[in-house]
Amino acid sequence: MRHLAAALAIALAVVAIPAAAQTYSSKVFVTVDAVQVRGYTVSVTGIAQGEATPTTYLVYFASDASANMVFAQNCQQQALLAMSKPGQYLLELSASNYSCKLSRVSP
Repeated sequence: MRHLAAALAIALAVVAIPAAAQTYSSKVFVTVDAVQVRGYTVSVTGIAQGEATPTTYLVYFASDASANMVFAQNCQQQALLAMSKPGQYLLELSASNYSCKLSRVSP
């Protein structure tokens, strides 16, 4: 009976790992399919590096509204540029320091 309980505990731990692995501090998109600024969030949907299916990543703002609007506008502009030229740019979003970085892919 003790072995069954141990096996069940290990199985539950293994199942819980993928859910925890989806909490990201930053995400790099190789393609951007959608971007939305709403309230205190920036939402980007696209294909992330190393993934094959689209992912949606949210960045929640702190409480300073004026700084948030500047960040949201800059990030939205960068995401739209990445969206207009798929595969030519990498868009990196970071929730830990509220940053949005656009870089050109080397040919």
